[in-house]
This record gives sequence, structure tokens and C-alpha cells, in this order.
Amino acid sequence: MDDEAVIATLRPWADHPVTLLEPGVVPPGEGVLPAAWLPITQATDAATRRAAALALWPGDVLAVLPRFAGALRDSLADVRVCLLDGAPALVYVFPGAYEPLITWVGHDPRSFGAEPRFWEHFPDTLRVFLREVHAGFTSRGPEEFGVMRPSWMVTLADMAGTPEGVEDWDEVQEIASARLLVVGREGEQMLYCVSPDTDPGQLIEVYEGDVDPGPFPTVFDELLALRFEVN
Repeated sequence: MDDEAVIATLRPWADHPVTLLEPGVVPPGEGVLPAAWLPITQATDAATRRAAALALWPGDVLAVLPRFAGALRDSLADVRVCLLDGAPALVYVFPGAYEPLITWVGHDPRSFGAEPRFWEHFPDTLRVFLREVHAGFTSRGPEEFGVMRPSWMVTLADMAGTPEGVEDWDEVQEIASARLLVVGREGEQMLYCVSPDTDPGQLIEVYEGDVDPGPFPTVFDELLALRFEVN
């Protein structure tokens, strides 16, 4: 697979320099990569890299994301190790229907950092994923079609520049803007949020004032799978 074609998909990260490591090359220095990633970077063939990357995903996570799990098993072309802002990440490479390649960037779970707001209210599967698989996993940029890095998560009120709350929103909505934590998005308008004011295990779709909580596995799996349908 052409490295330049993979790097081209990472242009939305232009403010975050990306270096794609050559297959079989382990960056110098102890502990630069998670130990579980060494089989990926050491492998010189894509099939071995794919298998090693899929082994990172716990079975109970894959079980609740059937559409994306199927894509990982059946359509994943390659997984490469990169350095993003000098920090390690994995690039998952798929063939695209409307573009040559589609990629997701998965961040080192060791980079999780401080717990985001409302962490105790995150769906259990999402907590496991962020802690154990990838501390951020997105496509077409650092916020879309997945879950962003914990350090980037802010409330709807924060996004509006009024951390205490958005008055027009809070007057008409059941969930206050300062209690909707944005964890992902699709484009500019569709936001995906977590809140302590919903039932456990919910992921909330917020679109132009509509607030629609749903079961995390269904909503998140649909968000990931949607990436294969858009350009």
C-alpha cells in the first residue's frame, strides 16, 4: 500500500505532524510504543499487522459493535504505526467506496490523561475502550466518526463560549448545555454527547436543538459505520 496515499487521508490533522513508520521498524527508546503494539510495528506483512491490531479490541467491545466489528474483520486492509505530534498512534486503513482509502487514527491508551467530566456516567463499554484500546479513535479529523481524545472533550456550553450555560438552550431543553459533554461529532452540526442526566449507558445525538438519547452500542456502531457511506 502506498504510504503517500495513507498520509493523504491524514491531512485533517495538518496541525499535528504525522510520521508513518516503516513496516518492521521499531522507534528507538524504551517504552515509546505500548508493548501490545510491538507485534504490529515489527510485522512486515499487512495480514500480521491486521491480526495483531484486532487482538487489541476486547471481545465484549466487538460484540456490541457488530457493523464495525464486521468491517474490522472483513474489510480492514492494513494497520500502521505512526507518530502524531511525536506521540504514537495506530492508523487503521480501509478501502473506500467514494474515496481511495478511509482511515481511523487510534491513540495510545497510555495518553488517556485526566478523566473527562462526567466520567462516571460514560457507558461502560466506552470507558473500557478509552482506557484499554484507544484514548481517542476518529476518522476524517480529530473529532469525527468516533470518540475524540478525553482531553479534547468539552461541554456544549464550553463550545458556545459560555461555560456556565447557554441561556437560550437551557430555557427550552431538558438537559442543560453545561451537562452535555461532546465526545464526538459527524460534520459541523451533529454532536454526540454524554450526560449525567440520562439513563445509564446512553449516547446522545444532538442536532440543531434536537436531543435524542439512545443505547450507546447502537448509536456508536452506527456512527462508525456511517463513515463508510460519506465522502
